Amino acid sequence: MYINDEDLRKQIYKLLLTRTRNQIVEDIKQSGAKMHHFQVNNFLKGKDVTLSTLHKLDKYVSREIYLNGLEPL
Repeated sequence: MYINDEDLRKQIYKLLLTRTRNQIVEDIKQSGAKMHHFQVNNFLKGKDVTLSTLHKLDKYVSREIYLNGLEPL
C-alpha cells in the first residue's frame, strides 16, 4: 500500500473546513481504533508519525470522500 502524505494532508485540511480535529479523532475512535488529537496535529505539522496513524487517517479520509461525495485529489 502506498500513501501519499502530502495529498492526505491536503484532504484533511479540506475536511477541517467543516469539522474540528476532535471530531475527526472521535470518529476514528468510534470505529474501534485508538487515536489522539496530537497524532493528527503532528501529521499536519509534517512531523514523523507511525504507519498505523497514517493508515487510520487514510481510511478515515477515504470513507469521508466516499460518504460525502467530496472530490478526491
